[in-house]
Amino acid sequence: PVPRGSSVRETFRDVRPSPVCYTDELSNPHIPIMHPELFFKLDRPDGGIQRELAPGIATTVFPGEHAMLSVVRFEPHCKGRMHHHPQEQWGICLGGSGTRYQGEEAVEVGRGDFWRTPGGVPHTIESGPDGLVVLDVFAPPRREYEKAGSGFAAADS
Repeated sequence: PVPRGSSVRETFRDVRPSPVCYTDELSNPHIPIMHPELFFKLDRPDGGIQRELAPGIATTVFPGEHAMLSVVRFEPHCKGRMHHHPQEQWGICLGGSGTRYQGEEAVEVGRGDFWRTPGGVPHTIESGPDGLVVLDVFAPPRREYEKAGSGFAAADS
């Protein structure tokens, strides 16, 4: 077990992967299931890919095989551009507030709200006076986000 107040990464920092002890040999013998490189913290970008989506909007991306997480941080009163992409996207407001634009709709969002955006639907978000933190989940992963860079890497709407 991980001591209270410690991260998994700190606890296991000296552990090296072992194909016998740290893999799920029943489903895939090449994927470690208890390796510290598979654990992350929302408030630290360690292990993530940095992207600046627009001025005042930055994300840390964590790609997986079948899904991708993106922790997006908005400075106060910043708005992304309306765009769309083929991947399904779920968003979860972790903090702050803002307005979610999806198709022709605008919905006020705050901490604890979440939403689904089907692939191909135009969308964006604008942060409120305290900024905004959103956890986006993409399925399948957005391959263009698997490298550091800037911009939304999606079609304008």
